Amino acid sequence: MKTFDSVEGTILRFRGNDSANVHMGFVVSATQVMELIDIDGICNICLTDINKPHPLTNGNPYREWNRYESPPRDWSVEKYADRITAAYEEFHGSEYNKIYNNCQHFAYKAVYGYRRSPDVDKYPSWLVDSGRIVIVTGK
Repeated sequence: MKTFDSVEGTILRFRGNDSANVHMGFVVSATQVMELIDIDGICNICLTDINKPHPLTNGNPYREWNRYESPPRDWSVEKYADRITAAYEEFHGSEYNKIYNNCQHFAYKAVYGYRRSPDVDKYPSWLVDSGRIVIVTGK
């Protein structure tokens, strides 16, 4: 059985089976991650067990993952349940957008309480705000 070697709240960066699909979620247990998935332009939040078929796609969830950022020192699902619930309510069913409303924004909102997308942050804000940039961050 596969397990994460990271503690609850760790933001993970995943690479899908196609190698091009880069994705983020956060650890909620030794085998589960909470994530935002884009389905037909709508954000869907789900709890995925890395040892079972994906609950939304029914495929193999991920072939590799890496720790991207550690959580605050005292982070736990129980302690931050309100923050996770608020992030769920903000994102689930909303319109997906690679620049303004993606899986990275969701993970950071749930774990840290603020929206952030490291892939979008790489670019100057004037370029992002102009709408002339295409971010290849996956779903």
